[in-house]
Amino acid sequence: FGPKPRRGRRHAADRPEERVTSWRTRIEAEARAEGRRWLPLLAAVDEALGRDGIFVGDRAMACYRGALANLPRYLPRTFLYPAGLGTAGYGLPAAIGASLGWPGTRVVALHGDGGFMVVAPELATAAQLGLALPVVVVDNGGYGGVREEMRRRGDSEIAVHGPPVDFCGLAVSLGCYSLRTGD
Repeated sequence: FGPKPRRGRRHAADRPEERVTSWRTRIEAEARAEGRRWLPLLAAVDEALGRDGIFVGDRAMACYRGALANLPRYLPRTFLYPAGLGTAGYGLPAAIGASLGWPGTRVVALHGDGGFMVVAPELATAAQLGLALPVVVVDNGGYGGVREEMRRRGDSEIAVHGPPVDFCGLAVSLGCYSLRTGD
């Protein structure tokens, strides 16, 4: 049905591979650009992990806008990330599991402050198990991704601002070493 394509010209529907490649290239470039603000952090994480270390990302802006497109991983099962929504708090428990499942392998968890508050007591578990498990918490004052979406839509910002938390003090109180960095 419909008009016949002109002779000598290919219809766009006849070139799905080209369209997919074009879309993928555009989306990957946009994702890399969107994650630029986290490049220094991701470079430090990549250096800490080395080639075979395991990265565990939480449902955080630094992960879905930064690490997904900008953190190279070289081996299978070395980039663990929750697919889908509603998974805030995945990172630390998954990192504990990765540390126990692959003893001797470097593991780093990257969290936003909102998702980290869901599972912060698990730091005590990691400390009790004696795990050398760096957990990086990017503090943007709450649920930044949800807050941005509310602003974009012109909605009131409800329940997206977290309380001021001394994450270093919290970590130390649960038996962990802690270090605060700058922006």
